[in-house]
Order: sequence, then structure tokens, then C-alpha cells
Amino acid sequence: MKIRKIVLCNLPLDGELQYYISPPYFLKDAVSYPPLGLLYIAAQIYDAEVKLIDTSCNVKLTIDDTARRIIDEKPDILGITGYSIRAYALKTICEKVSRELGDAARIVVGGNHTELYPIETLRYPGVNYVLKGEADYTFPQLVKAIDDGEKEGDLSAINGLYFCGASGQIQANDYKEASFNLDGIPFPRRDLVDFSLYSTLAQDTTTMTSLVSSRGCSFKCIFCDVPIKKIRFRSPENVVEEIEEMMKMGVNEFSFFDDCFNVDPNRVVRICRLIIERKLNIKWCCRLRPAPFTEEMAEAMAASGCNRLHFGVESTNNDILRYMRKGITYEQSKRTLDLCKKYKLKPLIYLMFGFPGEDMKMLKEGEKLILNELRPDYIFPSILFPLGGTVFYRQLLTSGKLKYDFWADYINNPTRDYKVPKFRTPEED
Repeated sequence: MKIRKIVLCNLPLDGELQYYISPPYFLKDAVSYPPLGLLYIAAQIYDAEVKLIDTSCNVKLTIDDTARRIIDEKPDILGITGYSIRAYALKTICEKVSRELGDAARIVVGGNHTELYPIETLRYPGVNYVLKGEADYTFPQLVKAIDDGEKEGDLSAINGLYFCGASGQIQANDYKEASFNLDGIPFPRRDLVDFSLYSTLAQDTTTMTSLVSSRGCSFKCIFCDVPIKKIRFRSPENVVEEIEEMMKMGVNEFSFFDDCFNVDPNRVVRICRLIIERKLNIKWCCRLRPAPFTEEMAEAMAASGCNRLHFGVESTNNDILRYMRKGITYEQSKRTLDLCKKYKLKPLIYLMFGFPGEDMKMLKEGEKLILNELRPDYIFPSILFPLGGTVFYRQLLTSGKLKYDFWADYINNPTRDYKVPKFRTPEED
């Protein structure tokens, strides 16, 4: 099978699992960023045309819109980033595409969703292959294997690949967590996107985009489903080279999407100093933990064009912070936001409510601390929600607050607008 065209696609909001963690405009209208994972994969494809269909930009697509665009492209391979909350869209789009294109298109699904549900995903109509883990190298290997005739020996050598063998049985290749040097990966194929289709309400310039300087998170918050539980870093030099490349494309504002940008303060300072030394006139922001956060880091960030910092404060109550295994204290958040004020860095704080043990008195005390002591420029509130595979979800099942594994129910039989069962007691509501 000669591979001439590959379409890479993410999933639309249409039909997703119904849950509430933040006001819808925070999640769906306030921000839109290019799909970095797909752009990284696209950068590794050399011998075929690559098309991107992004359902998350400012032009929102429905399930039918997405399927029709894919079908019209007539790809030889369709690569989809799966999200568990959008399993209905995933199953429906794969079914529609395979019904129209048949064996002329091979459908490959990856993303965080396949960490938990690879076999269930492979059973969806039309899905030929499922990849676990980071697919920067395994997706190109799979493309080559398909191009060479899909020999079972070639397929069996691909890390974390799930497929149906010649006997019809599902074959699950051993998965070893990726360990490749992040500096060796080509920069994302940003020529595939129109920057004007992406924006945030908080941006300061006309053209912005996202990047990552590290992958993974070594912390163990009970509510988080980040699958990579260790951090790998790109070198500061490599990061700044990518910024310079994007500036040549007309971009001058950047949002770092690292799970915790500041784990190594010395590295952060080095990135900032390189930006200053190279006289890069940019604005940038990042997502980070309230600690570690040093004065040297705050000063370097401010001098290098940082205009906003997004902190995972989560709570002002130390008992709640211990329960969620956040690994920080309120006092650390207070010291960090004081430093932000000193260096005129605008902090956004993420707050999470709905933990067992919280009551109205605690929430009122927290409100006073936020307004009178922390005084952030922006607040992003959310409600605790049991994501699949998390410690919090397992606690709900073990305690009996959840009567059944609703994630398994939904993934095995995804339905449009699936409603999550109640998992809080009347007192907690």
C-alpha cells in the first residue's frame, strides 16, 4: 500500500461526555491553541503529504463536519488523537470514515485516552491500530510498516502498538515508556496551521501560539490523569531556537504548555537569559507550580518578557492540599504571589473546589485569603471531577460513592452526551 496522504485530526466537542468542572466559556471559548501533539508527529513524516484537521480552533466542527472533511481528503492513513470524554465522537467518526473509505484508509488512534483503553478503542468500528504513549517515532514506524505491506513481523516490532493479527486475535505489543532525547525531535510543523484561528482572552499581542519545554510530571495529585509520571527536559538552547523559528513566522507571543515549567529553577533562569542575550522582543507565559519559585527566577522572567504566570494553587487550605497530595502549602503560594507583585508579573491561579471535607466556612475563609492576600490578576475556578484512572476515581469506587465504573460503561458503549452519575453526598453538594 503506497502511502501518499496522511490526515491528522483531533476530536470535536460535539457529543462529549456531560460533566461540569468550569463554566463552559472558560473551557471552550476563552482559549484555543494549535494541537502540538499532532504537529510534532507531522514533523516526522517525510514521504507523504500531511493534512491537519483541527476541530479545536476558533472554527468549531461537529462530528459530521469532521467526518466529511476526512472523507473528502481520501487519506491513506488517518491519525486521530483520542480523548476519553469524546469517545462517542471517536467511535462515530471512525465508523463513518471506514464505511465510506473501507480498506483504502487505515485508521490509527493515539493520545492519552489509549493509555487506559487501548483494547476498547481497537474494538471500535473501523479502527485498525492503536498506539500507546508518545508517538513521535512509533507513528512514523507504523506508517512505514503499512507502506511496506503491513507484515506482522514489522508491526510486532513497534513499541506499544495494538492491532489484530492474522488469526484475528488482538496483539498487544509490550510498551516501554519513551526515553528519547527531546532535543532530537524536529520542531512541530506549524506551517500546517493558520495562527489567526487561535487565541486567548488574556493575550497581549495579535499572534500567539504554544510550545513545550518539557514533557511529563513527577507529582502525584489524586485528581490528575497525566500519564507520564516523570519529567524530561529540552535544553534551554533548543527551546530558544524554537522561539526564534516561530518569530520568523510572525509570532511574538508564546504560551508554555509544560505541566510544571519551574521544577528546575536554574533551567528557567537560563531560558530567560538566553531570550535577553539574543534580544528577542517577545511576550510569554507558562503554567507552573507555586514552588519552587525564587526571586532570581521572578526577576529573570520579568526581564525576558514574561507577562503572565499560571499557578496551580488549587486551595488555600493546607488540609485539603495534603488530601489532594499537591506537595505545596498555602504559605508557599502566598510567598510566590508576593514575588509576582514585586516584579509586576500577572498571576493567574487555578482553584479547585469540591474535595471531601470542604464546607461553606472553609470556602468563605478561602475567599477572604484569595481576595485580601493572594490578590491574583486572574482566577480560573474548577470543580473536582473523577477522571478515569486517577486516585480520586479509585477512591470513589472503593468507598461506594460510585456504584459502578462509569468510565468503563461509557468507553465500551459511548453514547452522545453521556451523563456522569452523581458521586457526591447531599452534604458535599
